[in-house]
Amino acid sequence: MKKEYLRRWFKNHIKKTFLILLVSIYIFVLFYMIFEIRKSVDTKATLKYQKINEFIISQKNNMVTNSILFSKLYSYSVDNENTLKEFLLNRNNIKGVIDYKPTFDYVNAKYPENINIEEDIKNIIKENLEYIKTHKNYKIITKKDILYIIIPYYYTLVDTNESLFQGILIIEYSKGLLLNSIKNILDKNEYLLSKTELNNVNKRFIKRIGIKFYNDDYYYILDYSNQIKILLFATIILLIIILFLYYLIKYMELGDLEKKIIYPIEGFTKHIEKYEGKPYNEQFEFYEFEMLRQTYNNLIENLNNNKEELEASLEETKAMNEELISLNSKLEEYINKFENVIEIIGTLSLYDKDEKEFFDKLLRISVEIIPEIDYGSIAIRENSEWKFISAYGHDIDKIKLVKFTDETFLYAEKVSIIENIVDKDKNLLSEKDREILEKASKKIKKSILAPLKVNEDIIGQLSLDSEKEIIFSDETIKFVEALSILASFFIKLKRLSKEEGQLHKNIILTLINALEYYDKYTRGHSERVAEIASEFAEFINLNKEDIKRVYWAGITHDIGKFFVPQTILNKPGKLDDDEYEIIKEHPVKSCELLSNNPYLSEYSKIAKHHHERWDGKGYPDGLSGDNIPYIARIITLADSFDAMITIRPYKKAKSIYDVIKDIEKNAGKQFDPDLAKQFIEFLRRKYL
Repeated sequence: MKKEYLRRWFKNHIKKTFLILLVSIYIFVLFYMIFEIRKSVDTKATLKYQKINEFIISQKNNMVTNSILFSKLYSYSVDNENTLKEFLLNRNNIKGVIDYKPTFDYVNAKYPENINIEEDIKNIIKENLEYIKTHKNYKIITKKDILYIIIPYYYTLVDTNESLFQGILIIEYSKGLLLNSIKNILDKNEYLLSKTELNNVNKRFIKRIGIKFYNDDYYYILDYSNQIKILLFATIILLIIILFLYYLIKYMELGDLEKKIIYPIEGFTKHIEKYEGKPYNEQFEFYEFEMLRQTYNNLIENLNNNKEELEASLEETKAMNEELISLNSKLEEYINKFENVIEIIGTLSLYDKDEKEFFDKLLRISVEIIPEIDYGSIAIRENSEWKFISAYGHDIDKIKLVKFTDETFLYAEKVSIIENIVDKDKNLLSEKDREILEKASKKIKKSILAPLKVNEDIIGQLSLDSEKEIIFSDETIKFVEALSILASFFIKLKRLSKEEGQLHKNIILTLINALEYYDKYTRGHSERVAEIASEFAEFINLNKEDIKRVYWAGITHDIGKFFVPQTILNKPGKLDDDEYEIIKEHPVKSCELLSNNPYLSEYSKIAKHHHERWDGKGYPDGLSGDNIPYIARIITLADSFDAMITIRPYKKAKSIYDVIKDIEKNAGKQFDPDLAKQFIEFLRRKYL
């Protein structure tokens, strides 16, 4: 606890103060030293730059002066080669000297012997010869590594004082050696570099200034990285000093802090943690803490006075809270049951809901929301025989192998509780069926049996089982009875839906059969189209609802032919244009006939557009591409297929191979190209 107080105190006071002080001093010193370094670097670089330029000028003047003096001396020389040799002595920066006679284009003398005049130098001398002779002036030529001083020399006649042009002295200086003489005046951290050398230099802490060295670009470099290192070292020393001061002050302050604040607060905290209901009598030196102690003592006094009343209120509150928790738990349970029942009721309106799927869901929800139930099953009664169609926990596949009759199946006429139902069932079965039932069933202690009834006739049974010896509550029994009513109602709806669907199917098939007597050439056509179309729909993985729509669309697609005269429908030859236009009206008539029936209206647009073409050249509306209903595109393929393989008075039936070629040819024209490709694959698998 003591260390925690210290950390908090330093975090809020000393650490914050020293952090601000440390950062401020560090930044100030850092910027000041950087400023001073940059200032000194700029000053030194400027002075050195001036010195280098002055050195280059002095160097150039010396070379020219020496060259002029030598040319005057050389003009009176007797032994030219020896004179050239003596001139080169102690002059390390001169590579050689050539005495060149430009008028006759030959070398009179040279030293050393291996030195030669390059052709471009000769050309320059010849181009400027008249100017050099007339003005008696020198010329400086610079190349990559050599500097040439071209200077004429004359012989002066004693009597007339006339100067006679003798030739040209070509003095070759090594630029590298000239550059080295400049580098000798540089300090350790100073460099003179070319552009290429500069690219390989770390440019982070350098000062550079461009310099012209006999027409070449060089850079004076002042490296002040050592000053930066010294700066970093100095800042680290400064940081160490500040940290030392921080810990010194911290140590000095801690003593007073512990004596006046930490130890008294620590004692006060321990007293509060013990909470013995007694006042704290140790006084504080600080007024604020003393007021806190007095307030605490007053609070303890008030708490002691009201302790019994508070304890009584607390007990009452606990009791109320427990009651609320219990009520809330029951409310959540009821809401959960209600939601699940609503979910079951919601599926009752789905006439095409699969019985097994519905009963699986009913059993799962029953086990989830009834705490006493572990397993369950549902059996349906047909013609005095019982068949299990759903189970939860039990092995439904094995139970289905057991054949039950009214004599061997244990069922109840009202909601009942049965103990050890499996043992009682086994006593009514053969030895083989007993073994199967024993392996398929879980261990059951008690079961609730609820009959499923339609018009007071028992049509099935809901059985919910428990693997424990328990007593089912009245609430559970009533809930199971409600579930059995829902299951019974679902079965009744399914039977009504089945009967209603069979009635509609019979009416439609009667109409289609009547149409086939009316049109003898299309006898059986609608059923064949419906069959091949629904098989194809299953092949391309449409859902059950869409497969059903495809089937009935195939059945009803030509029903509008009732409005076409029988003489046209049964004409043995090809139709003329007027007759063909009348035939083309039958999709519209089919649509009008189907749209007036609420059970068949969804097939009206399919029947109307089953003669449309993918390229838009069909009838009656000239629809194209995806604007044609999807199922209508399927019926188009099935209708065309049946027409191609059926014998007519005016044509022979085509083979499957010819049909496939015809469909491939018209894919993207008459037929949907994707569906056509899949239909061809379907035909190959079915017929080839």
